[in-house]
Parts: sequence; structure tokens; C-alpha cells
Amino acid sequence: MLDETVAEILTMAGIEAEAIWMSAWAVVDERQVQIEYTDYGTGIAEGAHSRIFEPFFTTRLGSGGSGLGRYIVYNLVTGFLGGTIKAYSSPNQGLAFTLTPPRYITGQSTLGIPT
Repeated sequence: MLDETVAEILTMAGIEAEAIWMSAWAVVDERQVQIEYTDYGTGIAEGAHSRIFEPFFTTRLGSGGSGLGRYIVYNLVTGFLGGTIKAYSSPNQGLAFTLTPPRYITGQSTLGIPT
């Protein structure tokens, strides 16, 4: 599931970013993994930060963006994986995400889906 989340983020970035940076490491007593992603695209306008993970919210209306990419990533990370995701952006400074899913998933996810 984590590979699908990362693939979705890379798909979103590839449309407008010239370069991306990603890293991952174990944190919090080796119970979680932190993944940091930064692209160097156009970023998100300040007034749009609170809506960044809403379904159908897009900054590329009319240019092929459906507004579902970040919504899907948010729900995969927070729901299925039971982690957290935070986004940071400034206009013309790109977009950054910090994803913190659990390192191991056992039993059931927060959505009640068997893992």
C-alpha cells in the first residue's frame, strides 16, 4: 500500500515539477517510518492550504487534474495505513509532504480492513 501512495505522489509531481527529493527513515522508537517529499513546482497558493486534501480540489483545473490525487494519498496514509500526513507549500516554492505511517501493520487498519 505504501508503494501505491508514493507512486501517486510521484504522478502528481511529474506533471509540473522539474525535480523532486524524497527520503525515508525510521523514527519514534522504530515504530514509524517518516517519508519526506519535496517538489520544486509552482506550489499551492496560501488561501488553498486548508483545502489541499479535499476531494476534487485541484490547482490544475482544465489542465488534466481531477483533484483526487492528494485526497487519495491522504486517505491511504491516514485511513488504511493509520499514519499522518502534513503538507507545506508556498507559491513558486514547490510542495512538500511529511508522511509518517507505521513501520509495521498488523491486525486491522483504522478502516477495519484486514492487513
